[in-house]
Amino acid sequence: GGVQYGALSPGRAGDFDGIVAAALADAAGQGLPGVTASARNFCSCTGSSSTVSCTIGDCSGQTPNGYVEATVQYRFNSVLRYPGVPANMIISRTAKMRVQ
Repeated sequence: GGVQYGALSPGRAGDFDGIVAAALADAAGQGLPGVTASARNFCSCTGSSSTVSCTIGDCSGQTPNGYVEATVQYRFNSVLRYPGVPANMIISRTAKMRVQ
């Protein structure tokens, strides 16, 4: 939800509060309390995983692609204890999408 919200337009790509709110709403809809979220935007050249400046990006004369990224974290607490398995752990996931 959060990354999809941010990728809808360049204007929304900078709406970090809206991206975080959408990600938290998705988590709440799945019954996950205590989720935290963060958001950022960045630019990259086509075919590269390196980030470049969104205004002066060096992409061989091409305009850099804009991306939005949302990261959510959730503390999972195990109901049962198993030897060698922690009683709780932080689960973190990041989603990235190109801005339309």
